[in-house]
Amino acid sequence: MTRAADLGNRIVAERLVRIARTCALAGDGTPLKRAIHEATTGMSKAERHSLLAQMALTAAAVILEKVPQDEQDAYLRTISGRS
Repeated sequence: MTRAADLGNRIVAERLVRIARTCALAGDGTPLKRAIHEATTGMSKAERHSLLAQMALTAAAVILEKVPQDEQDAYLRTISGRS
């Protein structure tokens, strides 16, 4: 991985931590969408979409870890609408 990619990954990780902290502080009922928007202020639309896509993939991987190995294919077909 190049130095630029390492720096980019570190920036993304810092942004994710910032979003997580903002969401944790938003326990007073602040919607997640607003918390994410506040945490990503200053990012371009493309950067925000890229970060949200990475977050979605990370969340999917974490959820998939909870699904038993022999049920993962069926689970993926179900959530993707390809039952």
